[in-house]
Amino acid sequence: MRRKQEPEKNYLDFVPDRTAHIRWRRLDDGTVQLTIRRTGFFNRVSQKIFGAPEYSYIDLDKLGSFVWQQIDGVRTVHEIGQSVEGEFGESAAPVYERLAEFMKMLQNNNFIHIKNS
Repeated sequence: MRRKQEPEKNYLDFVPDRTAHIRWRRLDDGTVQLTIRRTGFFNRVSQKIFGAPEYSYIDLDKLGSFVWQQIDGVRTVHEIGQSVEGEFGESAAPVYERLAEFMKMLQNNNFIHIKNS
């Protein structure tokens, strides 16, 4: 008896959503800056002993800023890719490969989480 195979999931159908603990703001030049609060035992120790900052700031480039603002928990990766193509054209090529890598990087750093559509 064969097991029923699950259909392969397409990454473009996934829906990214921002993680609640990430603060961000739009800078004067239109780019986005993420603000990450460093918590946890080792972060607190390094803050007290070495004067490490409590917050880290990550400045996104124009493409990353555009994508970040498109992430709303509703749009799929494919829909965001279409918006990127419309906004940046050929300068964003290859759009979906770059977008998938960027999304994975955001997910690995717990800036976003990905939901199945």
